[in-house]
Amino acid sequence: MRKMEKMEGEKRKGRGRPPNIPRRKDKNGNFLDKTDYLIIEALRLGPQTFTGVRKKLEGWPPTTLFTHLKKLEKLGYVERDPRDQRILRLTYKVSEPEWRILQSLNALSLVPLDIEAGRKLLTEEVVGMAMVVSSLQLNPGKYQPHPQCIHPPSLYCYRELEEEWEKILPLLKDKEWGKIFLLLKEELKEELNECLLLTALARFNEELYITEKIEKGEKVENLFSLPVPEELYRLLEKGKDDPEVFPVLCMAKNTGTTENFIGLLDWVRPLIEGPFFVEARRAYQENPKAFFEGMKPERIAGLEMRSIIFPSSNLASVLFWQRQLEYEREILLPLWRRKLGGEGCT
Repeated sequence: MRKMEKMEGEKRKGRGRPPNIPRRKDKNGNFLDKTDYLIIEALRLGPQTFTGVRKKLEGWPPTTLFTHLKKLEKLGYVERDPRDQRILRLTYKVSEPEWRILQSLNALSLVPLDIEAGRKLLTEEVVGMAMVVSSLQLNPGKYQPHPQCIHPPSLYCYRELEEEWEKILPLLKDKEWGKIFLLLKEELKEELNECLLLTALARFNEELYITEKIEKGEKVENLFSLPVPEELYRLLEKGKDDPEVFPVLCMAKNTGTTENFIGLLDWVRPLIEGPFFVEARRAYQENPKAFFEGMKPERIAGLEMRSIIFPSSNLASVLFWQRQLEYEREILLPLWRRKLGGEGCT
């Protein structure tokens, strides 16, 4: 009996008090807490009435929900249906995929990220580029470049792969397992997500890092995780504008998205590098001769570089560096060996 009374007491005590998570500051200096996030997640399922939202949040007190809904309306996250004021729905800034990606990355960062600034950088052209860049693979010779793609013929992306699948889809329609495959293919249709965006940024960062180091006169043995021949260094010195040498940088230049990608690297830097190096970089930019944490910022090598070079201890940072290393070893180095060997594009 006492055990049941204790459980009931704990239930009443915790009612309306969601677990604490780090609060995030928006562009107006207002914080979003756990309750705000849970309301947003409830409305992701579709427009709801006040009662519908309350049911999904396990009957939290009306005053709590009312206060937070008013706050989310004021900040532009929630709006009322103009045809029926009782219906609440998310605004485009929360419901569209790009906002969700940026919000998810922000939730992982110890240093709050400016979602509004990130959304301005993540334009339609950048989303398209990120999809292509994140899916680039070495072309074994069987893929013809898609008309929409501007990557070199030595590589292929998801568009060429989809084109290849389209050729064999008619053969699958009459087979039972083929029908299941087609349904799964439609259900799992690829679109930009957090993982693909970080992959695209990591690949852009790898090429940007190499070009910056070469401009500084860095030795070839300090550029890569694997030993490379001296002639490769000469190829990289002369190949800054060669799409067969630096494909991602050249694609970004041709599409006019270079500054957006550099801006997104700066935007995601607090998540990838962590608070210490973000603050060190800020101190360095304000005064390169100042001291920071007992060290001169100019002695922390790399603070002046546009590319990201410092790791942090979180899953997003681990993924970023893993994808950058994979790109170097599995795509760039084999691509450069082809170039040095005179094997051509395919």
